[in-house]
Amino acid sequence: MNALVEHRAFDHVPLDGTIGLEDLASKIGWEPAVLIRFVNVVLIQGIFEEPEPKVYKHSASSTVFREDAMRAYYQLGSWSVPSWWKVSDYLKTHAPEDVYDPLKSPFSYSRGAEGQTYYQLLEADLAFSDVWHKGMAQAAPFNPVLGMFPFRDMKEAVEAEPDRAFVVDVGGGRGNALVDVMRECGGGFGAPMVLQDLEEVLQGEDPVQIDGVQVMPHDFYNEQPVKISLPDAHIYYMRKVMHNYYDDKCRTILRPIVEAMGPTSRLLFGDMILPETAQPGDDALPFYMDLRMLMIGGTERSETQWKQLLESVGLVIVKIWRLPGAPHQATIETRLRGK
Repeated sequence: MNALVEHRAFDHVPLDGTIGLEDLASKIGWEPAVLIRFVNVVLIQGIFEEPEPKVYKHSASSTVFREDAMRAYYQLGSWSVPSWWKVSDYLKTHAPEDVYDPLKSPFSYSRGAEGQTYYQLLEADLAFSDVWHKGMAQAAPFNPVLGMFPFRDMKEAVEAEPDRAFVVDVGGGRGNALVDVMRECGGGFGAPMVLQDLEEVLQGEDPVQIDGVQVMPHDFYNEQPVKISLPDAHIYYMRKVMHNYYDDKCRTILRPIVEAMGPTSRLLFGDMILPETAQPGDDALPFYMDLRMLMIGGTERSETQWKQLLESVGLVIVKIWRLPGAPHQATIETRLRGK
């Protein structure tokens, strides 16, 4: 699959027709006798169809690999393969506590780059970074923003205090989550919508520009600017951030936000919740993701682990809004303890 993706074989199969083996091989620069050995393996998985011998057309499963985002999502997995192959060596050669050090993650070890975090390596490799951002966009339907917390029900509260930001998306990347919220709510109910991330993410080669969104470069280890330049926000939002870090680092990240929150502020976490136990027949995805986060220096958490982490920084869980049909995906609503 990786060879077919990287050589763009999927792009050369017409959407509404067929292509012969020799023609396809010529277009991607392979020997036909080599190409058929790859195609045969994916054919038995339902990727491509063969209406007659050595003639191919798209199946529903192969069509999606013509799209940049899906292709990137697949390649994102292939970038991680070295860490999976080398994790056994990592565990043999490292102290048990090293796994909690993001500078010594299995991913960094597999790249010969200990001393750098997964995200430093990501941003330093332009090809990998491009694949990562496109892949995350493709993953969004599996980790949705909407369908859990009722953002539109905030209308009355936000319109009553429009000087307070409606949503501050902390570590929000390219702003996809804010776009979803604004689409559901018809905008920001007249209040600011704020996107925060590192300057190189927001204002690099392709600066983020979203109508109705205030782009605010910010390192979340520093003091939260929304209570300095603006009053405390109605909602601070962190999506797929906490699972990148273990608890000590999470507490360091959360404290500036907690200090900026007002009595009615909410801090929402769009994240995964691990089942408390693993049983035969359970959905494997949460446990696979937890192992994947191990590779890059993070962890998924159970409801018990979430409660312990959040209470340690002065937050209480108001409600866990689970996604219908996928209860491991959730939005965790929190407020300041005692408010």
